[in-house]
Amino acid sequence: MLTNLFIQLRFLIYDDLLVELTPLQSIVETNTSTVRLDYDIQVRNFRFCKAECNLLLVDAYHQSLLSNETFGPENGIHIQRSYTLDLNMSGSGERIYYLYAICRNHRSLFCRTDGDPTYRSAIATVNKEYSQEEQANLEVLKADLEQVYMELAEESRAQINFNLTVDAIKAVIETGLEPVPPLTQASLQFETCLNAYYRQDLQEAGRLVSELVFPGHKADFEKLLTALESYNSHINILTDLSNQTYLDAYRFYEAINHSTATPLRAIYSELEALPQTSFEVVAGLENLTQLFAEVKGLVENYSQEQTWVEANLSWQMANLSRLLATNLSHSGDLCDRLEEINNLTLAHNSATSGWPSELSHLLEFISDEPEKVDSNGTHLLKGELNLPNDGNLSLEQYFAYINFSLVPDTYCREVAPLINRSLTNRTQILPDLDSNPFAPLVLGEPKKICCIYGICTNCDLNETRYPIVFIHGHAVNKKESPESSIKAFAQIQKKMSDEGLIVNAGDIDYASIGEGYWSQMNVPVGVRATYYYSSYYDTGSLSKVIRKEEGIESYSLRLKELIDMVLASTGAGKVIIVAHSMGGLVSRNYLLLFGDEKVDRLILIATPNQGVIGGTEQFCSWLGDKRACEDMSSESVFMKRLENFVPSIPVHTIIGTGCNTWGEDGDEIVQTHSSELAYATNHYVAGRCNQLPAVFHSELLNPEKYPQVYDVLKEIIWGRQETFVEP
Repeated sequence: MLTNLFIQLRFLIYDDLLVELTPLQSIVETNTSTVRLDYDIQVRNFRFCKAECNLLLVDAYHQSLLSNETFGPENGIHIQRSYTLDLNMSGSGERIYYLYAICRNHRSLFCRTDGDPTYRSAIATVNKEYSQEEQANLEVLKADLEQVYMELAEESRAQINFNLTVDAIKAVIETGLEPVPPLTQASLQFETCLNAYYRQDLQEAGRLVSELVFPGHKADFEKLLTALESYNSHINILTDLSNQTYLDAYRFYEAINHSTATPLRAIYSELEALPQTSFEVVAGLENLTQLFAEVKGLVENYSQEQTWVEANLSWQMANLSRLLATNLSHSGDLCDRLEEINNLTLAHNSATSGWPSELSHLLEFISDEPEKVDSNGTHLLKGELNLPNDGNLSLEQYFAYINFSLVPDTYCREVAPLINRSLTNRTQILPDLDSNPFAPLVLGEPKKICCIYGICTNCDLNETRYPIVFIHGHAVNKKESPESSIKAFAQIQKKMSDEGLIVNAGDIDYASIGEGYWSQMNVPVGVRATYYYSSYYDTGSLSKVIRKEEGIESYSLRLKELIDMVLASTGAGKVIIVAHSMGGLVSRNYLLLFGDEKVDRLILIATPNQGVIGGTEQFCSWLGDKRACEDMSSESVFMKRLENFVPSIPVHTIIGTGCNTWGEDGDEIVQTHSSELAYATNHYVAGRCNQLPAVFHSELLNPEKYPQVYDVLKEIIWGRQETFVEP
């Protein structure tokens, strides 16, 4: 066992391969269709080793390979590359590009490598805004959409009011009108226009707007309102025509002057001749208004003319009363009074002979009143009087001058119009219409469109889309660069990215922190971080310095800085921590010190939760961080304090089993029982042992060799359980 450990340490020391990409995270702002990305790539390896590298530039949206370059094998590779990208996008949006450097050392006599690849990745976030031409087209389209919306709103209201009016009409009178259907098709077409606008397909939105057709409810409703206005106006006229005043006027003019009664006779005859009663019939009485205007003048003169006739009659009755030496009534019904005159005249005539034949006419008598003319110029009373100035006339002389007829003999005959009661017994129709003002459509700018892994959504910063932070374990050789440790999760991170589960943000680039958000995609960010860097501000920018011998307490403080950086660069409210080996203890201690408000769940892989024992404890500090090794000892104060802390968030462990680890089952570095936690959900993965120079404890992070670990991670994070092996 001791020999195995030494062999493993040897290869860990001498098979070091580091890939550096600069910048790791870049944010490019542009309003043009092309961008340029510049990178510096440097490969550091053991001086007796030669590395061969593949440099891949990937369009994350189309998942297409834009560039594939191989260089090496050689030692100490250092190159620069520039890429000009055609964004092939319009409007405002975000695209992501990955640069992968995948390098392997070539095995030789003095380079005893296992040939496993080392991954390093960089992410370029391109934020494109509208060009000037696109912005101008957008403003035109917005104005068109707002105008079309108002037209659609007016059409919709017209449809509602049309149906309300039809219902109100049906409640009063028969009609052939029927309700019209809602604007479903036009509304759907407009919704399609808006969708095209909001997804920034301005050309398509403009085409759809130009093709939008409305059913014409507004014009139909305006036509219906005109008909309703005619109907109500005609109903008012019909109501007046059925009034007793109009009926009396009709009788009066029919009796006095048959030709004068012609308009009244015409209007009543037209109404009586109508074949049916309906809204359309009443609204369509085209001549009614004009005829009624003529009739109304006659009715207005009716009272005046009737008064004059009765006054004249009273005067004549006074004359007759004097001539006949008889008292006549001066009040009461006109016809009754005329009948009285008739009777007296007949009685007088029967007793007298030789009087003028005019006395045989019932209603012939004289008047010295002036001629009467109505408002239309019609002569109601026609006659001529040439009496001598001598007022002492005899009765014979008085009647001898009668040469005209004052009142026709038809006056007292019953004359009544035929009233079409099916028309006149109607009321006005006053529907309760919708007249609320329209709320104008105020279109904001379409949201930026974020496209990744073949799917486009609105860009947003979702606090509940938690980024995944990958935390490495203990570095066997404290003299190695932190990059040797941070690459531990590179393969898992890349596989998740290849499957479209995360935005691969590589590892944290201190130089770019604070410049903007890494991603506003509808996919969580996955980023690797190391607690071996201590950050500080130098002339306004964030810098870093390596600190690898300060113990787990210090590493936990740095983890807090890292988590805050990730939250600031993603806009999320919490992170999901996936930690390997000692990284799990650093994470648990972070929760102990700072609480779990910023952590959604914790996933521990091969973490010595109960501490390390045996050879792992003995050899840990030979080349590694002595203080951290002391903290990991199963009997340390640090472990005792951590043992009593139970976080309130979900905790999962993934534990390697099946290998002899210092006399017990484990993953060749950490014993199984040491990884288990009573309050956690423990998952077990059986491994292959003695696969030198590889160690099962580290190989758990290789998704090609142990896909069960990868599947468990997906199940815990996204609920996508595959298969894994229990002990």
